[in-house]
Amino acid sequence: TAKDGREGMQIATTTEPDLIILDLMMPHVNGVEFYQKYRNIPNIKKAPVLVVSAINRKNVIGPLLKMGVKNYILKPIDLKKLAVKIRENLNETD
Repeated sequence: TAKDGREGMQIATTTEPDLIILDLMMPHVNGVEFYQKYRNIPNIKKAPVLVVSAINRKNVIGPLLKMGVKNYILKPIDLKKLAVKIRENLNETD
């Protein structure tokens, strides 16, 4: 876990994550900026990204999905749905 987007980027680039769960509203580096930078970093760009956010606007969601975000889950989070999506995405990377 990370407290903000900057720390998240640092952790992601040093740990080679299997999956990234990304909020869009984060200080320092927001989720969209994080994802745009993430796509260009060789050791993490293979990890699927699940976006979990309260933002429910097509002009935000659509471009992220076109860029390769695997799933977009709206807050409040349904933990069962989140668990299913996590398992699905981790199974895709096996």
